[in-house]
Amino acid sequence: MKVTSIAITLFAAAASGVFPGPSATAFAQAKKQTPARGETAEAVAQGAEKPQPARPTTYGFEDPAEATMGWRVFPDPKTPSAVTGAERTTEQRRDGTASLRIDLDFGESRQSGEAAVDFILNPPGEPQGTTGDPVNLTNKVITAFVKFRRDLQVKEDRPPGLQLFVKDAQHRSLYGCWQNIEPVMVESEVWIRLTLRTSMRPDLKNECEGAEISKDTSGKASFDPTQIRRLGVKIAANESERLAYQGPAYLDSVSWK
Repeated sequence: MKVTSIAITLFAAAASGVFPGPSATAFAQAKKQTPARGETAEAVAQGAEKPQPARPTTYGFEDPAEATMGWRVFPDPKTPSAVTGAERTTEQRRDGTASLRIDLDFGESRQSGEAAVDFILNPPGEPQGTTGDPVNLTNKVITAFVKFRRDLQVKEDRPPGLQLFVKDAQHRSLYGCWQNIEPVMVESEVWIRLTLRTSMRPDLKNECEGAEISKDTSGKASFDPTQIRRLGVKIAANESERLAYQGPAYLDSVSWK
């Protein structure tokens, strides 16, 4: 059961652990997979949460003047995107008062999509409108939280999923471990944690299912973590279960250390 490619890329509820990636074996082993180092999904809430003070984070979407903080849709010109927009919202929040609403429109030809921020166009920690350079994220663990509403219908044996990803200045990429979106996560409306370690070994099969890294013509990993240009989240349907859904996902508390 592969997952359709292109992209959006979490603390889970009631079911924690790393869920496999987009291959048939990966989905079959989703509940048996031993969490890889730094790649766990854990429960942070059950149902509604009381608003919490904003914690230190790189992207918390707290300032209305900063709006999306540079996060937007980066569609693939060859494939229609299931991610149609991004905007700051106070509808949901993990910390503080706001989050990023990612609008989804899954249909016949739209089965995956990505939302991301470009560090050159929108340097982390700088006001919108400034420009910068690629960021060195060597040996960093990137964390983000995503939430879905209950009206997203998913099947336990053929769930859609999520990945965090980064791309370097040459547009070479590293996609982290695949996280299944389990029915209990949607029904409980929990914030699901995604993590991505930029120091993942080139032999990603030893790390976790679903991880992908760009390689050169000799087959060597060519991704450069010292020159990160783009950080994003991917969401994609299970290839064996096409998704039909219009509605939001919410992104909050994106940081690295």
